[in-house]
Amino acid sequence: DEVQRSFSNSLINSQPFPPKKFFRLSLREIDERRILLERYLQSVVPNKSLTSSIYFNEFFLNAQHETFVNEFIERTCPETINLTVYLLNKHEMILENFSPYDNLSKLFHACTNKIQLDDEYYSYFSLFLYEYENNQLNLIRPLFSFEYPYISFEQTKLIHKYSCLVFKKSYWDLNYDLRLLDNRYTR
Repeated sequence: DEVQRSFSNSLINSQPFPPKKFFRLSLREIDERRILLERYLQSVVPNKSLTSSIYFNEFFLNAQHETFVNEFIERTCPETINLTVYLLNKHEMILENFSPYDNLSKLFHACTNKIQLDDEYYSYFSLFLYEYENNQLNLIRPLFSFEYPYISFEQTKLIHKYSCLVFKKSYWDLNYDLRLLDNRYTR
């Protein structure tokens, strides 16, 4: 409701947000709700003012946490995890002692620290979900600030068995390459 009130003008062309269900959902109903939530997200993600807002991010982080806990109630979630993040050259970085509920910003900064990336280059990079199959990396989608990387990664593995996290450049402008090629950490 807070997101709707704060950004009513920004949501004019978006899908309606699926109403909350008060009773335990069947697997079919969970899948239907997930599809409706995906459609809603796809309609609002292009709006940067909305997706960068605190309300929006907190709402979807809480929703993702709630969904994850409900779906995996029998499975205990570890308190700490180690994440493997790849670069496009297939070099792997092991990031240790993360919580499954650490946000994208924390994982992103761990990656930038691991490769010793200067602050001025942060905006050129991002984290993505990829599928690694037949010795080839295929883009699935970027990770967003309103999701928990570990939970999204675990959910993605249900559909794409060989998925992985990849830290890479996040722009499509070749002019930026000239600037990045001058720095040994950004090549």
